[in-house]
Amino acid sequence: MRARTSLTLRPAHHRFHLPPTRAVRLLFVGDLMCMRSDRVPEVCSELHSLVRRADLVIGNCEAPVVGDCPRPDARYLFRFQMAEAYLASLLDRLGVETRRCALSVANNHIGDHGAAGLSETLRRLRGLGIIPVGVREGSDPSIRLEAGDVRISLTAWTRWMNRESPVAGVGVWRAREIDRFGSHAREGSATRARADLRIAFPHWDLEFRHFPSAETTRSARRLAAAGFDLIVGHHPHVLQPVEWLAGSVCLYSVGNLNGPTALLRSWPSRMLGAFEVEVSAAGPRRGQITAYRLHRFAQRRTRSGVRLSSLSELAPRVRRRLEQRSGMLYPGPSSQTPVRP
Repeated sequence: MRARTSLTLRPAHHRFHLPPTRAVRLLFVGDLMCMRSDRVPEVCSELHSLVRRADLVIGNCEAPVVGDCPRPDARYLFRFQMAEAYLASLLDRLGVETRRCALSVANNHIGDHGAAGLSETLRRLRGLGIIPVGVREGSDPSIRLEAGDVRISLTAWTRWMNRESPVAGVGVWRAREIDRFGSHAREGSATRARADLRIAFPHWDLEFRHFPSAETTRSARRLAAAGFDLIVGHHPHVLQPVEWLAGSVCLYSVGNLNGPTALLRSWPSRMLGAFEVEVSAAGPRRGQITAYRLHRFAQRRTRSGVRLSSLSELAPRVRRRLEQRSGMLYPGPSSQTPVRP
């Protein structure tokens, strides 16, 4: 919980003072991870409904998608893999329509099975109808998406890579490469003309820390200055604060969507996030963020496996602890809280 840099905490949900307009909903989830015995978690109705009403779902596929079928004897510690059937079942339980789903492959585990594992992952994701992002296939790190009438430029990359060879520098975008493209989203650029909303989706910062490092906050400010309207980070496995930066909304970490029990031994890492963003889809304000809300859920064990639960399903003591921790990260709707290191 120690803050290592100065930042101004913003509320977990906010509606900006803009005229009412038709809007599209974007939903960001954190790390989709493999689980012990390849058990697909149950999903509460609140999370399922939230996913179903989104026009576009964006997440991080935190494992190479290799192989067809789940393995009942699967154990995961530092080397991940995800069967295609496991991923398909997880998305089905969440209520995701794959044609409106984009998953980043730019993360530290994508090289766990080498270049062949990355190639197989891309083939299987596309075969499911999912849009892979963060893939280094050309000179432009951003890809073009549409949600309703809103044109989106989405850029994903990773700061970390567990295995530098042979994938790094070839298959996925890295932070040092994105820095060289810092002006590609700037006002007046070709990207601005082609996109209503520019999104950065970085795999960055340090694991299991609720407050971002000074390096990460500096990177966020550079991204905001470069013209990104929305920044949503992942990799820390826990939730991090929201900050407003030069016209941008930045959620430093959306945490996990699900994860292996061995990785989530501490109760704060079992608090999950789903970040819903409303974007104007009409008129001169098309592409502007009109509201956002960070919905919180929790991963808990059940007799049959694991469930992604609403906070109302938790035992009162556990719920109080999670809500208290949330209150230290997100002040009330009308307040802002400065944090000093």
